[in-house]
Amino acid sequence: ICDWSSDVCSSDLRARETAVDEHWQRLDGLYNDKKAVLEDDLARETFRDNLKLQDNMHRRSHAALTSWASEGASYLAQREDIDDIPKANTQLSILKAWRGDFAAQQSNALPALKTLGKSILDAKYETSLSSYTFGSAQSDTQTPEQLKEREQKIDETFVNLDGAAGEKQSWLEAELADRKSTRLNSSHR
Repeated sequence: ICDWSSDVCSSDLRARETAVDEHWQRLDGLYNDKKAVLEDDLARETFRDNLKLQDNMHRRSHAALTSWASEGASYLAQREDIDDIPKANTQLSILKAWRGDFAAQQSNALPALKTLGKSILDAKYETSLSSYTFGSAQSDTQTPEQLKEREQKIDETFVNLDGAAGEKQSWLEAELADRKSTRLNSSHR
């Protein structure tokens, strides 16, 4: 049916309706594509923020271990005034307690730091639209290398502390032996 006076035919209207429907379908497809990208961006950035939080925890744990180790190094470098057997025994007891704390740090705090570090380094976000691993974004301020370096430094620090504890142990045992020898010699006079 055509209305020749207005130059509009029903076939023209159907063609226009079909074109509009096709545009709506195309817009729906574009919307769905864009929505998927935005949802992926949100999920990836949430994942990234979570890794940043974990890295902050790793840095705080490292700082706490470093502080503890620094205090320990100061204590181990100290050579107390040992002028009798009770003082030598007291210092040996204090060192034994410090070694117990050292063992606790080695069996608890240090492995927890390493476990967290491994979790951060192993974490991977990957979809067909994007991917992310710790430190892979240009705007990331922390890198896997920095995390590994923190762990390596604390490992070296703990090895040095263990050596210093052994040296202090030997020194205190020598002081105790000297005091016992001095006491024995003075009692034989």
